[in-house]
Amino acid sequence: MGQTERRDTLLARRLDLVATVSALTSEAQRLNQKLSGIEMDVLRLELEIGRSGPNVQLVRD
Repeated sequence: MGQTERRDTLLARRLDLVATVSALTSEAQRLNQKLSGIEMDVLRLELEIGRSGPNVQLVRD
């Protein structure tokens, strides 16, 4: 295998790894956004329970 072929192989591998890291980063961001939304819902429900106690609407939520 010549130097050019080795370089091309390494470049292809690097591009593949960059694509993999990019996809994983995107998935991590999506999951973090979902977690943040869930945490906001929990805080909203805790605040409402603290204000008026549990009620039927909160149970539905």
